[in-house]
Amino acid sequence: VDRQDFISPCPKDVDAMLGELSGTISSLGNAPLKRLLLDVFSDNEVREKLRSWPAAQVRHHAYIGGLLAHTLTVAKLGQRSAEFYDVDKELLVAGALLHDIGKIQEFDCGLTIVYTDKGNLLGHTILGSSLVRDKISAIPSFPERLSWQLLHIIGSHHGKREWGAIVEPMTLEAFLVFISDYADSRAVRYQTLIQEQRPLEQNISPWDSTLETRVYAPKFEEGQ
Repeated sequence: VDRQDFISPCPKDVDAMLGELSGTISSLGNAPLKRLLLDVFSDNEVREKLRSWPAAQVRHHAYIGGLLAHTLTVAKLGQRSAEFYDVDKELLVAGALLHDIGKIQEFDCGLTIVYTDKGNLLGHTILGSSLVRDKISAIPSFPERLSWQLLHIIGSHHGKREWGAIVEPMTLEAFLVFISDYADSRAVRYQTLIQEQRPLEQNISPWDSTLETRVYAPKFEEGQ
């Protein structure tokens, strides 16, 4: 049985994305953050799941390797936003790379994408915070304040409590990770709806509960 008959294949080269992830981590100058990221992403289970895990069950990046693709885009959006504001760029990038790491425990991805028991009971924000906290505890003299700031990014990346955040963003780095995550997930949802709508007769999609709007997907004749 081929998984790709049930879950969409990744539109990008997974090995190239893993190489991009390694390059981003290697470029960091903050030694504790770099050590943490190396410890997290060199873990055999984490790395293997990144090759195939989706970022969501349905709404966005719900395909093989979707979690890795989403993670890299959020990190790149964060890096670009850091060019315009006075922020700790490396903390922002580390938070972006780790914001959804709990999804490797939230989902089980076989022939279909399903929630695990602890995924249902705790959610990826708590699971990710716990995973990162455990890795931090194994690093001697990891700066305490830095650990708070990083865990705050993970805990607040949904932006609002009613959207699933443990707390709302209280630092600029956390806010920019939230905005980057929100932008990528919504933009991909727009792309999906446009691709689904264009072959159909109508230019306007049905109401979408995620975007809370309908999407305009005109059909252009060749040359227009």
